[in-house]
Amino acid sequence: MVAAWVLVALALLMALACGVAVHRLARRPRARREPARVPPSPPGRAARGR
Repeated sequence: MVAAWVLVALALLMALACGVAVHRLARRPRARREPARVPPSPPGRAARGR
């Protein structure tokens, strides 16, 4: 019985950790990429170099 509870606890912790990691990775890269992409576009230098 103890092993079952331990497995359940680990499963819940892993699910929570995965959920938090997914939200963090989904939110941070988008916030960083959008501002990074917007400034280079108006000057046009980045577009020409690429």
